[in-house]
Amino acid sequence: MIGDFLDGALARWQGQITDLGKALDPLVDKVLFAALFVALALKEFISWSTVLLIAIPQLALLIGGALLFQRWKLVVGARWSGKLATLVLALGLLALLLRAKLELEIPLADEVMYAGIFLSYVAGLDYLLNALRLMRR
Repeated sequence: MIGDFLDGALARWQGQITDLGKALDPLVDKVLFAALFVALALKEFISWSTVLLIAIPQLALLIGGALLFQRWKLVVGARWSGKLATLVLALGLLALLLRAKLELEIPLADEVMYAGIFLSYVAGLDYLLNALRLMRR
């Protein structure tokens, strides 16, 4: 996630933001998060229902983004709501991974993860409303 942040900052600083980058960056984030959530569920550190909870908004964003591009050639860039959801999810996942791997007791790890999941739904709504606004143009 630190590499992802630095890559985005460097691209903005050098003015090298592209539609391909705007599409691939969130896709890679989603694949990383999916792999981590599935790994945690396989090791029984989280439930499969938690994996499903996070998968729903992530799949909706992927499908919606693909449809927007296919139909209207629109690429919706990152929004504050998505960045916040990703940050909180990353912190929650980090806490869960530390708890799972190092057997550390991380206070509020589950709550942070669920807050990140909730923010993913908020971000999905924000992206939907933004996409509808862009399509009206």
